[in-house]
Amino acid sequence: MAQGIIALDIDGTLVHRHQPLSRPLSEFLASLHHDGWEILFATGRTIRWSLEHLSSLPFPFFLAPYNGACLYSFPDGGVLSSAFMDRSSVLQLEQYSTRFGSVVYEARGGERILYTEKSFPPPILTHLRNRQLGQNE
Repeated sequence: MAQGIIALDIDGTLVHRHQPLSRPLSEFLASLHHDGWEILFATGRTIRWSLEHLSSLPFPFFLAPYNGACLYSFPDGGVLSSAFMDRSSVLQLEQYSTRFGSVVYEARGGERILYTEKSFPPPILTHLRNRQLGQNE
C-alpha cells in the first residue's frame, strides 16, 4: 500500500529554462518512490514536453498535463482519465474558433492545438509559434 501521493508541478518548479531534471532531484524522487510514495507530476504543458523531462526517471509515475485535463500512468502510457473533447466536438467549434481565435486541445488521436491564425494579432501569433518551436509543443 502506498504511503500517499506527492503531486509536483514541473515547469518552473522542478524544471527551469527547459533544463533536464537534475541527477540529485531524480535520485531523491526515486528514493521517495522506493519508500512507498506515488509521484504525480502536474503541468500546463503538453505530454511531449513533459516526457522530455521525465522519461528518464527509473520508477513508475503519474502525469497530469494540460492543467489536469487528463491523467496518465507511465511508463506504460495508460490513460487513467481524460476530459478532452473528441474530434467531432472540436470540428463543431471550428466556427467559434474562427471568430474568436480560441485554442482547443485534443489528445485522443495525438496532441493537437486548434487555433485560427488570422484571429491573433502578430505579437501573439509570434509568441505561439515560438512556443511551438522553442518548447517543442
